[in-house]
Amino acid sequence: MYFTPNKDFKICSEEEYPEFIARVTPLIEEASISGSHESFDGLKLSYRYIKVENAKASVVILHGLTEFMQKYYEMAWYLLNSGYNVFLYDQRGHGLSGREVDDPHIVHVNDFMDYARDLDSFMKGVVEPNCDGTPIYLCSHSMGGAVVFLYLSRFDNPVKKAAFSSPMIEPKTASLPRPVLIHFFRKQRKKEGPTGKFIYSGTWNPDPDFNKATDKSYNRFLSNLNIRRADIRYQNSSSSNAWIDESYEIRSKLLDRKYISKIKIPMLVMLADEDTLVKTSTTLRFVKLNKNIEVAHISNSKHTIYTSSPEAISEFYRRLIEYYDKTES
Repeated sequence: MYFTPNKDFKICSEEEYPEFIARVTPLIEEASISGSHESFDGLKLSYRYIKVENAKASVVILHGLTEFMQKYYEMAWYLLNSGYNVFLYDQRGHGLSGREVDDPHIVHVNDFMDYARDLDSFMKGVVEPNCDGTPIYLCSHSMGGAVVFLYLSRFDNPVKKAAFSSPMIEPKTASLPRPVLIHFFRKQRKKEGPTGKFIYSGTWNPDPDFNKATDKSYNRFLSNLNIRRADIRYQNSSSSNAWIDESYEIRSKLLDRKYISKIKIPMLVMLADEDTLVKTSTTLRFVKLNKNIEVAHISNSKHTIYTSSPEAISEFYRRLIEYYDKTES
């Protein structure tokens, strides 16, 4: 079954979004093939993919912390109508995929490299056998960006392009010296156990304050919140001691020049001008170490650029699709 693109699509406005997502969701789910992929360690990853007629390429979307693939249906819709196959999956510890802790509210990973191993397994087991021989591109947000950078620099892969939204090279934390924070995170991991909830981590709140969210689009914020309210598997809201420790340590792995130099493909990094969750300065340090990266600063956007202001959303998708469409010399 192939999806038939409508090249005359438009980016949905704030006012139109409730009707738009209610109409698009069943169309995407009816056109998709879904399943469960067994990753490198036996953990099951829930996935969905949609193929279009005469696809230009296949785009694999990696979500961020506490997210899940259904949140990316709007992105999938624009990519499908632009002529791209779309592959999505819930990363381990998220959504409908397997977890390594019993508490569904906690995001846990033993080793951040496990996320990259999952991506490698998913690429080999699902994407490559089903992409009809098209070029493979990646699109990631926040934590997903860290996963992609690890994957591209540590694994042999078929990827031809990669786009990033607010990639997490280093999360923002308390204004304490880095060695102090590392010592504290390690101490908590050892004292309370790797799977225990980090002491300063959040809790599930079914009625969060929109003004404190990483979105600027209220209707997109509310749509995602309603999905989370309806299913406990989408209510990730806390981080384990191991996840916090691993996420802060990832900076040293990603800024290793030996590995950065192994990424040869063209990349697009889009940065939010009002980001409060990741350190943009560290991301720019990473960018300077690889000449293949194009940077786009998106105005009037919070961390989640694709759910920010109407101008930011339009600019995000314009740049993303133009980047994928561009023929490399």
